[in-house]
Amino acid sequence: MQSDIHPSIVDSLDDAVVVTDGGRVVVAWNAAMERLTSRISADAIGRPADEVLAALSHTVWSQPLSRALAGERGTGSAVFVQPVEGADAPGAVLVLRDVTEEHKRALFMRALETVGRSLTSSLELEQVLDTIADKTREVMGADSAMVAAWDGRAEKLTILRATGRLTADYAPSGIPVAGGPVSTAAKEGRPVTTSDILADPRWQLDTVRRRHIAREGFKAVAAAPLMVNGVVRGTLAVHQWTTRTFTDDEMALLMVLAEQAALALENARLYADARRRGDRLRELAHLERMVGASLDPDAVLRAIAAAAARLVGADIVQVWIADPTLPLLRLRASSASSDLPSVPETIPFGEGITGRTVVQKAPIYVADVTREPRAFSAEWAKQSGIQRLLTVPMMSGDDVLGVVTVRSRSDSLASEEDRALITTLASQAAMAVQNANAYADAVARGARLQALASVTRSITESLDTADVIRRIVDAAAAMRPGALAAVHAIEPEHGIMHVTASPEMSTLPLQRPIHAGLPGLVAQERRAVLVPEPLRDASTLSSGRARRTTACRSWSATRSWGCSTSSSPRACRIARSRRR
Repeated sequence: MQSDIHPSIVDSLDDAVVVTDGGRVVVAWNAAMERLTSRISADAIGRPADEVLAALSHTVWSQPLSRALAGERGTGSAVFVQPVEGADAPGAVLVLRDVTEEHKRALFMRALETVGRSLTSSLELEQVLDTIADKTREVMGADSAMVAAWDGRAEKLTILRATGRLTADYAPSGIPVAGGPVSTAAKEGRPVTTSDILADPRWQLDTVRRRHIAREGFKAVAAAPLMVNGVVRGTLAVHQWTTRTFTDDEMALLMVLAEQAALALENARLYADARRRGDRLRELAHLERMVGASLDPDAVLRAIAAAAARLVGADIVQVWIADPTLPLLRLRASSASSDLPSVPETIPFGEGITGRTVVQKAPIYVADVTREPRAFSAEWAKQSGIQRLLTVPMMSGDDVLGVVTVRSRSDSLASEEDRALITTLASQAAMAVQNANAYADAVARGARLQALASVTRSITESLDTADVIRRIVDAAAAMRPGALAAVHAIEPEHGIMHVTASPEMSTLPLQRPIHAGLPGLVAQERRAVLVPEPLRDASTLSSGRARRTTACRSWSATRSWGCSTSSSPRACRIARSRRR
C-alpha cells in the first residue's frame, strides 16, 4: 500500500502515529513515534509493524491494528484506511497517546510557554482567546475548552471562546450565574469539577440548562476562575463527553493555565480599552474641529448624535434643543434607524425624563424606562426593547440649551466613563448651538446696521419726507421677525398726533390726543420707553378702540412694546415685537 496521507500531516500531530498497509508493513512514522519508541522513521518505514513496535506493550497496538485491518470502526486507537488507486490492499492508522508523566509535563510546559508568549507578543483579544482555549484543551486532554467572561454583577457569563466539540448553539445568550460548576467557580473564586454534571446532585440546574447540556452531550466538567488581583473576571473550563474524574494534579494544571489566561486576557482588555479611548479622543477632536469650523449647526448635531451612538454602542441618540420663547424641547438631530418606533417632535419642560433634565440641570439615568411611571417613552421602550436611558443637559453657564438623550439595550450607560463621554459630547452640542446663535445674531446686527445706513443716506439725500418716514418704518419693522412699526406725527397747535406711515398697522387709531397711549408718553418724556407687559400698562391702552384692536390682534403672553424718539422733533416711533 502507498499511503495517501502526506508525511507533513503525520509529522504535525503531537500524538505518536504509525501508518501501515494491509500487510502490517509501516508506511509512515512521525516524530512523536520516534520519541516514544526511540526508533527513527528511516529504520521503521518498510519494516513490519510487529517488529518495530515490539518494544511497546502488545495489547496497546497489536489488537487495535488487527481490528482496524479487519474493517472494524470506532473500536480502538487504530482506524481502517481505504485502499488508494493502484494499491493492493487497505491499511490502518494507529495513534498512540503518550500518557507518561514526562510527556504530560512537557506538554504542559509547552502550553504555558505558548500562553506566556501571548502575554507579550499579542495584544489582540481574539488571538489570545484562541491560544488559551486550544492549549487548555490539549493539556487537559479534554473534548472541548471554553473561556467565559463575567463582571461580577451580570446574571450570565458571556462565552468568549469555545473550541472542540461544543457547538455554537450551546448557551448562545450566556451561562446563567446559578447552580452549575462554571458559574460556581466564578462566584466562589475556586476550582470546581464534576464527573457527570447531569447525574451530580450538587448542581441545581433548571430545565432549560439541562436540556442544553443533554443536547450537547458532555458529562465531565472542570472549571477554574480567571482572577486578576483577587477579582474574578470569568472562568476557564473543559468538558468531556464521557464520565471522568479530574485528578488533583490536573486541577492544579488548570489553575495555573487559568492564572496565565487571566493575565493574558487582562493585558488584551487593557490594550482594547486604551485603543478605544484613543479612538474616542480622535473622534472628540474631530467633532471639536467641526464645531469650531462649521456654521451649519444641524450638520454638527447630527455628527454628534452619530458619534455618541457609535462610541458607547447605543441604539439611538437624540439631540433636543430648547425653544427660545416657549418652555419646550424640540428634536433637532437623531441617530435612530427607520425600523424604530417614531418619537414626538416636542417635549414640554419638566415632562418625562428628558423634560425633567431641563429642570434639574443634571444627568438622569434610568435602567428600565418601562418601570418609570413618569417616563413619556415607557410604551416606546416596550415596543422597541430599548429600556436603558441616559439624559444629559446641554449647559451654557446656568442656562440649559438642550438635552442629549441616549437609549441603549446594553448596560454600558451605567459606566462612569461612558457618562463622562456623553457629557463631553453634550458640551460640544451646546457650543455648536451657541456658535449658531452668535452667527445668527451677527448676521442680524449686520442687517440692522445696513438698514440704518440706508435710512441715514435717505435722510440726507431725499427731499421726500413721506419716503424717508416710510423707510424708517420699514427699517424698524425689520429689526425682529414679525415686528410692526408706525410713525406718529405731532401737531401741537391742535393737541393731536396722527399716523403718517404704518403699512402693517391699519387697525391702530389714525389720530389720538397728543398725550394718549405710548406715543404720547414718548412725546412727553422725550426718551425711549420699554413696556414689558403692555396689556397691563394703562399708558398703552388710552382708548377703547385701541384696547380692543391691540388685544385682539397681537398680544397673549410675553409680548412687548419698544419705542424711542425719532430724529424729527415732531415725531416719535413706536415698534411692537411679537416674539415667537
